[in-house]
Amino acid sequence: MMKHEMIHQKQARARDFEDHTQGKDNRNMNYEYMSRPDEIEAYAMNIADELKRKQGSKGAMQILRTVTKSSQLKDKLGYLLSPDLKGYIDEFDDNPRVVKALLKKIYQFLTK
Repeated sequence: MMKHEMIHQKQARARDFEDHTQGKDNRNMNYEYMSRPDEIEAYAMNIADELKRKQGSKGAMQILRTVTKSSQLKDKLGYLLSPDLKGYIDEFDDNPRVVKALLKKIYQFLTK
């Protein structure tokens, strides 16, 4: 949680604390909020950390390649490797722009 909020702090400082971001999905307040570039970036960092911690860098990259297969999002015991990733995929399954933006940011965090 702290790293997530630190990302937001960095984003706010880069904009001189002015918020002009708009979400990519305007169905309702939750979709709009979760599809904002700031939230996508912060959650992408969370997801990258979760995947690296549970699968290592190579395993995390493999998951990104097969992310549409929900079975790939679970470990051998059937537990989710990243609840945030599964949540985004489920919520925005009909909005590929949001999922694509999230996956791109996850990739960037994994390759830093």
